Amino acid sequence: ALQEFLKKISASRALTASSRITVNGLQKTAGEESINQLHVAIILVGITENASEIIIEPSAEEARIYFVENQAASEKFLLDLTVYQTLATNLKKLAKVEKNTTDASQYTRILFPTPGKKYDIQFSSIPAETGEKLVLKLMAHNPLPRLPQLPDLYMSKKLQQFITRQLEKSGGFFLTAGPNSDEHSAIAYAMISQFGVETGKCIAIEDEIRYLLKGVEQYQVN
Repeated sequence: ALQEFLKKISASRALTASSRITVNGLQKTAGEESINQLHVAIILVGITENASEIIIEPSAEEARIYFVENQAASEKFLLDLTVYQTLATNLKKLAKVEKNTTDASQYTRILFPTPGKKYDIQFSSIPAETGEKLVLKLMAHNPLPRLPQLPDLYMSKKLQQFITRQLEKSGGFFLTAGPNSDEHSAIAYAMISQFGVETGKCIAIEDEIRYLLKGVEQYQVN
């Protein structure tokens, strides 16, 4: 299914060339819109070739894309700097990070839609002298941990029963607070998992997506 999806993206034709990818070359090979499809095509190629990481590293004159497979990095594509800049902008837009920020590291998660499922990708942007080094970790190789359930959490039965009664009500809100070590995000995920989906449309807006919730619209924000 991924291969079929990849064939529909015109930019993928330019990725079969052995020479450096330029704006003119992209447009000549794959059409005007191919420059804005390139980031999707590169991710799809990485997934289909079973890469665990995609590394995009600029230098003074060009940018190189490496795939990490079985803990070994191999160079896959060579990009003109103009192509790299557009690619970086589109990846940052996909990751919902500040596209104009180049002097601070940024980390986030991308839920990349593919046929049949959303693919979990960890995105990082690291400033360097010649531009930003971009790293995409394809997390299907290391899936997110099992979703916690309320009975699994370290809390008294009395407190579990209280939470259950409150969640069965038709209105109100929960405030979970405390230091990071309190794992209040695990409590929130457990509550959504157990009650949120059954009661109607459920949307989660998260600073870091730690678990994938079936039937929930999850949005990554920075």
